[in-house]
Amino acid sequence: MRTIAARKGYYRDLNGNSTKGPYATNQWPRCGLSFMELNFTEMGNGPPLVILHGLYGSSRNWGGIAKALSDDFRVVAVDLPNHGISPWLENQLVGANPMDREMFWQMSNGDSLIDFLLWDFAGRFLEQPVHKLLGGYRDKLACYASSYPNIGTPEEFADHAEVCVNKGYKAYKIHAYIYYDPIEMKPAPRSPAFPKQDVEVCRAIRERVGPDVVLMLDQAGVYNYEEALYVGRALEDLDFFWYESPMPENNIEPYIRLTEALDVSVCSPEQVSNQPFSRPQWIVRKGADMGRTEVNHNGITGCMKTVALYESFGMRATIHGGGWGNLHVYGATNHNTIQYFERGLLAPGHDEAYEVPPPYMKTICDPMDDDGNVLISQKPGLGFELNWDYIDDNRI
Repeated sequence: MRTIAARKGYYRDLNGNSTKGPYATNQWPRCGLSFMELNFTEMGNGPPLVILHGLYGSSRNWGGIAKALSDDFRVVAVDLPNHGISPWLENQLVGANPMDREMFWQMSNGDSLIDFLLWDFAGRFLEQPVHKLLGGYRDKLACYASSYPNIGTPEEFADHAEVCVNKGYKAYKIHAYIYYDPIEMKPAPRSPAFPKQDVEVCRAIRERVGPDVVLMLDQAGVYNYEEALYVGRALEDLDFFWYESPMPENNIEPYIRLTEALDVSVCSPEQVSNQPFSRPQWIVRKGADMGRTEVNHNGITGCMKTVALYESFGMRATIHGGGWGNLHVYGATNHNTIQYFERGLLAPGHDEAYEVPPPYMKTICDPMDDDGNVLISQKPGLGFELNWDYIDDNRI
């Protein structure tokens, strides 16, 4: 017999604020968390009672929230607080086998939260990490430090890149000036952007870290075509590995022209959801050289379908961010398709906090070894463990 008691509620964040609902704040270390612990009871040959669980919190620790009771592997109830599941979908899910992840994915239009929970349940029930259930390829992979935007002057950006390299990172991704005026040093609208100042940041970092460190630039869609072309030409001279999301992704046409005009690899789209069905036109029409995906768009199942699509066309794929869900897609994919894990966001005065788990969790999802590799969890399911002593002490 195996039993873990179920508990459910809300806790207070690090600043003592009541946090009800997902993403109560987007800035670490303040994180909203609604929680439900796993309840798994198995008695002899009788049917198991399963409560799928997870959490909302910062993006690197997100797992989801839900409850599903299984009687002889049939869902008999669904409870998704703050998720807005429709009565129709709930009615369709009740009575289904929780191992039928593809059916759930199709029925829910690729709902990420439901997909996370089902993969986590399968791994914990079978006592295997999710990346092994997905096929399994590696237990560690190279990572890059991903900077916060708007760190400061080009020299301050370069200082931070140098610190990261000295810690063992072999690659560094720059978010330069995004929605920010580097001349006045204050927030600004998306457009006009500051491409010349962004290039100054890139050049300062290349000069500081030398030719052997892999560099990338992500500008989160702030440029128009002419600005994007200008910066892309500079990145070619600076030997950058990829050039990510330079323009808004709601229009593929400028990306087709940019990809044709540049030698540096254009990496996109990130914010276009409905995966994998939105990606074929970007591949066939050559809107990018490298693809972009993540589990928060259509779950682990949708992300794996998208990665397989890129692989079948001989394209590299990149994943937006880390986190417990993305971690297992990395672990189930070969290095020729996905080469680097994104670790961050990082900035001066913030890097140390990144290495410390939030108080409601026992570990971070992406520990790094001395060779600059992220170690992939070998624990069952998604691998996270909640710190229930902290949660109980801060219960509302």
